[in-house]
Amino acid sequence: MTMPFYLRLLMTDRCDVFGYENIRRDDGSTGVRQAPLWRDLPCRLSYDNIKSVYETSSVSHTTQTARLFTPPDIDIPEGSAVTVRRGGVVLGYKSTGTPAVYRTHREYLMEPSKVRA
Repeated sequence: MTMPFYLRLLMTDRCDVFGYENIRRDDGSTGVRQAPLWRDLPCRLSYDNIKSVYETSSVSHTTQTARLFTPPDIDIPEGSAVTVRRGGVVLGYKSTGTPAVYRTHREYLMEPSKVRA
């Protein structure tokens, strides 16, 4: 993970990434299970504009877009579960697609998800 020093200073969050792998059970059946791909990875979570989707007389519903910045050599497959730790708070996300790849880092769009226990 070679990154410029100034980018390492910005990646103050840590994350764990979980993908899926095929398994064969003792009884011969097959299945899929979640498996760690990356642990304690330096990252930066950033939020895009929080837009109002629609309003009712009592409440306004909003959506939030998050971006995860990682070192340039990190590949997070679409649909992977990502747990981000920021200042003692654990946040759950799911990778939603192909990253924007730059020489210095990668940017992944994320959608909120339940935190992996």
